[in-house]
Amino acid sequence: IKPSVRVLLAYLAYAITIYAVQASMDSNLLVRDEQSSMHFLGGFVSFLMVFRLHQCQERFQGGVESTAEFFSSLQNIVDAVCGHIRHAEPVADASDGAEAGHRSEVEDYATVACVHVLRLVLAVAAGLKYHCRIAEAALTGGKIQNVPLVLFDLFR
Repeated sequence: IKPSVRVLLAYLAYAITIYAVQASMDSNLLVRDEQSSMHFLGGFVSFLMVFRLHQCQERFQGGVESTAEFFSSLQNIVDAVCGHIRHAEPVADASDGAEAGHRSEVEDYATVACVHVLRLVLAVAAGLKYHCRIAEAALTGGKIQNVPLVLFDLFR
């Protein structure tokens, strides 16, 4: 049972108990309410709703900031790796075929390394996006919407 349902059931049990005690008393004493308790209860519930809404807004903004930080970190990884991989230094005398072949081989390895890093970073980003869609569908109790779009993200 959810905590909110427990609280509701506890309050319902309390209200029924108070009513039963009041009904079983032989006196004609009635509980008088001068609208102040309902005013207090309404104000209290309004405060709780505003507090809860503020808490939800803070969590949402925290999620947005964390997501932006995550994707910024992925971009920094790509920039750092591709920016710091050394490509072959230009050779002053390129008449020697062995040095030109070596330079071409180093450039090929550097390009392959950059492509692999970029491929893996894109896979992590798509995986997070796919995970968020699955989590949202699970939390809302619904099915995953736009299945072709999800499959496109998954296989991209």
